[in-house]
Amino acid sequence: MTPKQTALYFREWGYVRGYCTRHRLPEPDRHALHRQALGYDRSSKVFTNAEFDQVLAVFRGVSMPGSVNSQVRQLNEPRTRDLGKVEELLKCIGLYVEDARAYALEIVRDTVNRGSVHAVTPIEDLPGWQLKKLIMDLSRRLNGRHGLRNLHGDTLHQMKSRAGVKCSCRDCAPRGPGAYVDGATGQVFAGVEDALSNEPF
Repeated sequence: MTPKQTALYFREWGYVRGYCTRHRLPEPDRHALHRQALGYDRSSKVFTNAEFDQVLAVFRGVSMPGSVNSQVRQLNEPRTRDLGKVEELLKCIGLYVEDARAYALEIVRDTVNRGSVHAVTPIEDLPGWQLKKLIMDLSRRLNGRHGLRNLHGDTLHQMKSRAGVKCSCRDCAPRGPGAYVDGATGQVFAGVEDALSNEPF
């Protein structure tokens, strides 16, 4: 998990503990909630994004039992992230083609609608697996060996900077107080995870 996800995880766990204290309920075992959410126990340090969303939804089911909206919203996060990724890709593709959305819809027409020119499925209505396939197709056409970015001689950083998309390269990674860079991998660590995790995972 990222430092932000770790901070959110422990904040939501704090809400669970606070709710139980206020209502004089026994505090649930955190790992029991992991099992309830996932069907198995797993350390929060190695959650995938989907696992993280499922666990947060269960935490919120305990801390906000009357608010179904917050739980449903959390379970919809993977789709929201995928749509956000498509939008980022379209901004980058827009640097190289005149109409990036029409370009993406042409891919949808070819792969989802099997070449039919009638009623192309809008990107927002694609099922999850087709949305992920579109992300892979757009990424390949943008960043592949013969992709648009390489044909125009842009680095990943140059392209993302010009498109106004957040860049996560080594030079752009945040380096606030307590942050450090792993010399072997170049990965930037913010120092938050160790500060937040006083109890075993």
